Amino acid sequence: MPPGVGPRSQPLPRKLLGNTAEAQALQAQFGLWKVDPYCQALWVTNRYRRRRDTFIGLMDTDTWTLYLAPCFGVTADECERCFGKSATNKDGTLLELRVRLATFDRLPDHLEIVASSPAIEDDGTRQYRWSEVKGVYGKGACLVPFYRAKPGFDGNSHPTLGLWIKHSDDIAPKPAQDWLFRALGFAIQLDNLGYYVRFGSGFNHGAGSQVSDPGKSTVFARRSIKGQLDELDKKRDPRDLPKQWAQKLVEVLARDLHMSYFQPENDKDFFDIMLARGDNQTTKFKRLT
Repeated sequence: MPPGVGPRSQPLPRKLLGNTAEAQALQAQFGLWKVDPYCQALWVTNRYRRRRDTFIGLMDTDTWTLYLAPCFGVTADECERCFGKSATNKDGTLLELRVRLATFDRLPDHLEIVASSPAIEDDGTRQYRWSEVKGVYGKGACLVPFYRAKPGFDGNSHPTLGLWIKHSDDIAPKPAQDWLFRALGFAIQLDNLGYYVRFGSGFNHGAGSQVSDPGKSTVFARRSIKGQLDELDKKRDPRDLPKQWAQKLVEVLARDLHMSYFQPENDKDFFDIMLARGDNQTTKFKRLT
C-alpha cells in the first residue's frame, strides 16, 4: 500500500472537490487514482477484437485502484445443467457457484454464458460458449451466476467481481482483505451510439453493498439540505455515485483506457440521463469515445 494511504472511515464527503478537511485529504491523493494494468490489457483486448462486452468495475478506495473486467452471466438453468445446482437465494449455494466461476474450477467448454447490459436499457443479449470467451480473455472474464428467483446481473455482478479479483493470478498486489466494505462500483457498457460509463451500484449506496436502511446512504455523507435526500432519491437512483466522484472516475478511465469524452461549457450538462430500475427513477451516465 502506498505511503500515507490506508483504510478510511465512513462516510465519504459527497463533494470530492469541497473545501472540507476530508475533501482536501482526498484531493491530495488524486495522483494515486489509476486503472490496474491487467484490467487495462483486458480493455485493449476488447477493443482490438471488436467485441461488445460489458465491463463491470470496482474502485479500491484504500489505494484508489480501479479494477474492471468483461462481465458474463451464467443463467440458473445453465448452472443447474452443468453443475447440478443453481442459486435459489443468498445461501451457501450462491457463494459456492461464485467461487467456482471465479476460480474457473472445472468449467466445461460447452458452458453457455450470456453477455448483456446490467441496465434496463440494455445493449442486446448475446450468447457464447465458454470456449469462445476463454479464447479471447482466458481467465480475464468475470462469470456471474444468476439467481433462480431473480434472474440477471442486478446486485450480483460486483460481489462476483470481488471474488474474481481475489483469485486472479494476474492482479498483484491484492487489495486489503476487507476492501470491499469500502469499495465503489461502476460499469462500462455499449449501445448503438458507443461506450458509456454508468455509476449505479449497491456498493455506492451501502458499505460492502449491504444497505441496512434503504433511505440512507452509509457510504457518502447525507446531502446538506434537510429533506433533499428523500426527494432526490424518488427521482434518481440512490446507487449512483455523487456528481464529482463520477466526473473524476470518467477522467481516470478515459486517461488509462485511452478514450476521450465531451467536456461541455456548462458543467450541468456533463452527464446524460437514462432510466434506472423503474420508470420514475433515472440514473446518470457519460459517453466515452
